[in-house]
Amino acid sequence: MPKENLPEWLRGVKKIIPVIITKDDIGSSWMTNAYLNARFQEKLNRLKYKKLTITPLVSMNVASLERAVAAMQEISFSDIMEDRIHEDPKLSRPFEAASSWVHRGTPRKMDKHIEILKECGAEMQADFAMVEE
Repeated sequence: MPKENLPEWLRGVKKIIPVIITKDDIGSSWMTNAYLNARFQEKLNRLKYKKLTITPLVSMNVASLERAVAAMQEISFSDIMEDRIHEDPKLSRPFEAASSWVHRGTPRKMDKHIEILKECGAEMQADFAMVEE
C-alpha cells in the first residue's frame, strides 16, 4: 500500500514484531513459540521486506496479554515482546517463564483494560476514518 494511504502513525514503522495471540493456553506453552516461529521464518521473504527489521514471531495466549496490560503502564507492548525474545532467544519457554514483565497468576489492574480498549478503539476509528452505521 502506498505510504500516503497509511495512517500517519504507521508511516514511520521500521520494525515489525509479529505476534500471535491464542484463546487457549497453547499460545504460551512449552515449545509452541519455537515451532510457530520456525514455520514463520520458513515462509518469510526477507528480500521483499529488506527495509524493515522483522523480529522472531512471538506467541502468547490471551491470559498472558491480559497480564501484560498492567506492565504497559510502565513499558510499551513492543518492549515487552522484545524482552521476551531477549530472555529466551530460542523461544522454547512459556511466555511468562521468559518475560521480565508478564507474570503468572491473576491479571492485575483490570480496570486499565477497559480504559486502554476505549482509547485504542477511538484512535483506530479516527486513523482509518471508520464510522458506525
